[in-house]
Amino acid sequence: MIYGKLLIIVYYNTELMHIAVISSSIYPANPKQYGSEWLNSVLASYLAKLGHDVTLYAPPGSIVKYGAKLRYIPLSFTQVSIPHEARIYEMYKDELLEYDYIIDASSTCRLAERMYFWHRDEMPFTVFFRNGFGNLDFPRPPVSRELVGVFLSKAAAKEAEKWIGTKHKLTYIYYGLPLEDYQPCYDKANYFLYFSRFHKDKGIFTAIKLAKKLGFKLICAGSTLAKDHKKYYEEARRMASGCKNIIFVPNPTNEQKIELMRRAKALLVPLSPEYKEAFGLVFVEALLLGTPVITLDRPSAPEILSKEVAFICKDMKELEKACREVDTIDLRKCRKFAEQRYNAERMAKDYLALFDKYAT
Repeated sequence: MIYGKLLIIVYYNTELMHIAVISSSIYPANPKQYGSEWLNSVLASYLAKLGHDVTLYAPPGSIVKYGAKLRYIPLSFTQVSIPHEARIYEMYKDELLEYDYIIDASSTCRLAERMYFWHRDEMPFTVFFRNGFGNLDFPRPPVSRELVGVFLSKAAAKEAEKWIGTKHKLTYIYYGLPLEDYQPCYDKANYFLYFSRFHKDKGIFTAIKLAKKLGFKLICAGSTLAKDHKKYYEEARRMASGCKNIIFVPNPTNEQKIELMRRAKALLVPLSPEYKEAFGLVFVEALLLGTPVITLDRPSAPEILSKEVAFICKDMKELEKACREVDTIDLRKCRKFAEQRYNAERMAKDYLALFDKYAT
């Protein structure tokens, strides 16, 4: 087992690096879509901002900044698709072999697998990235045991040990966000915000129960694009029927999301007991906007959050207490905590530190 707290490693190799970042086929990599894909765009952009030659491979509709380049891959929209992601290798094999480094952050890691099996002696230094928590289904052995694997938290990396053993190159790098996109607000409106995909795992039904019992205004916003998201959205609407204090905002724009988070007195995402959260990007977005977090004590909430800026509750009774006492949190500490730990430049530098650590 090798865990790297990469945010404290001193980077750096100042030579120009040629880096490919492979996103998934599920969504375009832009802030209007799913968080994981957008963070691939952020990573590519900030690696380029640090002076490197970076190309993001992502579906049409993706965006990059700071001189990063973009190459299109097929879009499977909302669905994990092995055939779609297998085409990345078929389309771009020759140019991908010319890179110094590849970060395979696709949903199936087919590129990392094919590079390993067919070009082991000539392949660029390649890492695979997993944003989930649980069974390490992709990439398949022996690739998962031979390449460096990057996870979103120490808790997620530790869980992966169960699938690939304790002697392999596992590490973790926290997400980082572009601070300029998150301007905090300390003048809060009188509502709580549930913001995530509409799903029982994220605690939508618990949030509604709290609003019904305590009577506070609750805005429920999130994605209904996938079939299961839509199913839980409709179920949540039925559960909240007749409650004038509960408002639904399906599929908000990125601008709406930011404004809802900025003005909320707290982000309320009480994760279900069965769900293991690998990181919790929405937690960090809220904190950057000066909004405290209320959630349940599930992996990896205690690792990502702090009692200074969040209520990490053990049960319904503690959730109720947190909703009543949320005004005791210093909103400016929320922003300071998140900008120090979860900024995009730190994330990019952590990947460069990883290259220095394992590729040399």
